[in-house]
Amino acid sequence: MILNMLIEQTIAFLEGRGSVPYHLGPIEDETKPLVPTLVQINRHGLVTTCSQPGEPLNGGVWQDGSRHTGIQRSFVTGICTESLAEFLHDRLGRTNMVFVARPLAFANELELLGRLGVTARERWAVTILDEKPLTHVGQWIDELAQWEHGISPKNYAEIARECHAVAIMDPVWGRDAMHSDGLLPQVLKALLDKERPPG
Repeated sequence: MILNMLIEQTIAFLEGRGSVPYHLGPIEDETKPLVPTLVQINRHGLVTTCSQPGEPLNGGVWQDGSRHTGIQRSFVTGICTESLAEFLHDRLGRTNMVFVARPLAFANELELLGRLGVTARERWAVTILDEKPLTHVGQWIDELAQWEHGISPKNYAEIARECHAVAIMDPVWGRDAMHSDGLLPQVLKALLDKERPPG
């Protein structure tokens, strides 16, 4: 499956051995502590396309020399199969993480969104800078479009038919993404639970 190719390319990028079409690298400093867990998340079927840690943003300096303050909450976005999206929705629904998904191909979008209990317009601020929302997740920037120039039209169409875009966010502002109750351990635990034999 083409998804496996995207997984391997993303892992190589995270480990500093390559690039992805939407980010030529290197990865941001804030992401480096997350890399080992992001690699594991990719290996278990969720191709990560964007993430950030939860942390305060104090002490930065604007071009005019003024200082800014802010805070961000951790999130991860990516691409996975429909069955994995539904499994993650079920498992992460038992935690306090916010999870939304949509099909990459729009044929059954309304029906799937209804099953997942979300609307296409939902979005959440993930970075506040100087008391104003700066970045959001959930507004459905096309995760697959980021790969458009990196894969063939045939492979692009296959991924669009078979996969879903997901966004997972920690609702707690500033919580460390690697905290035991934080975002990435919760996502990885859910992925490992899917692979664990029943019983």
